[in-house]
Amino acid sequence: MLKIATINRAAFDGSDLPLCVFAYEDAGLAGAPALSPGARRGVIELANAEGFKGKTGETCSVAYSEKGHTRRYVVTGLGSRKLADAETLRRAAGSLFGWLKDRCLKAALL
Repeated sequence: MLKIATINRAAFDGSDLPLCVFAYEDAGLAGAPALSPGARRGVIELANAEGFKGKTGETCSVAYSEKGHTRRYVVTGLGSRKLADAETLRRAAGSLFGWLKDRCLKAALL
């Protein structure tokens, strides 16, 4: 069972929780202002190297290291930025949670 709960930033930074992020197929990561520019580039480059295209609902997992800390990132596609709307996000979130429910006991969403 997937459990949704809040966690404060300091507790998250000190944890090894996977971080879930969304990405457009034509514009890289969506939002994710808490990530450094290097992490934003690195995560999407690793995902692309795994064959991730950013199609709506497509999900992959990559490990990115920064400042001596490695974190797993779960990247879910939103499709084209120009065509994205609330329904796109709803479908992507459903795909993400479907992917997580069989693989992770806990994860953080950014």
